[in-house]
Amino acid sequence: MTSSLPIEGATLDNAALEATIRSYASANDMAVADCVAAVVRSFLDQADDDTWLQLVGIMGRAEDPGLAALRAILLHYVGDLKATAVA
Repeated sequence: MTSSLPIEGATLDNAALEATIRSYASANDMAVADCVAAVVRSFLDQADDDTWLQLVGIMGRAEDPGLAALRAILLHYVGDLKATAVA
């Protein structure tokens, strides 16, 4: 069974990634949607040219480019989320 983020019809098809996002959001008293928005904003502000080029390539090969972009952005920051989540 695939878990999904609290956006109607949204799923990342990656249970471990979703669990990390939920854990980080919960540990930091944030809504999951706010957590995702903050990660995307951080990516937009900080990604270098090579990272953007990789993202464009991922989107170009994907059946659903928007979902692929969101998944790639979140995966890019998942290590940071795990490191900064407090129990």
